[in-house]
Amino acid sequence: MRPITGLPVAVAAAALVTGLGVGSPVAHAATGVFGYTHTASQKNRAVTDPESGSCIDIDEQAYQAVNGTNRSVTLYRTGDCEGEAMTLSAGQEDDTRFQFRGVRFA
Repeated sequence: MRPITGLPVAVAAAALVTGLGVGSPVAHAATGVFGYTHTASQKNRAVTDPESGSCIDIDEQAYQAVNGTNRSVTLYRTGDCEGEAMTLSAGQEDDTRFQFRGVRFA
């Protein structure tokens, strides 16, 4: 069996480089669990390995955030991640009972 060389290797390498271009956005996930309590139902919920950079709309108002991930998270009062907010560092719990609806991980 002969090694593959020449044009097939060059085409494969170019496709790989083009697909991983420097300007391509890459979503990295936070590692760990982000927990919270729904305000109305009082049920605990969790998100595991959430995507970083995207706004996550919690389906109802929540509080008692516990950031068990390796990235900081910003909690927003609204589901569109706009307006009043607070940030929790990696591993930090919110003891202020801040009410939030949207979250975004760094």
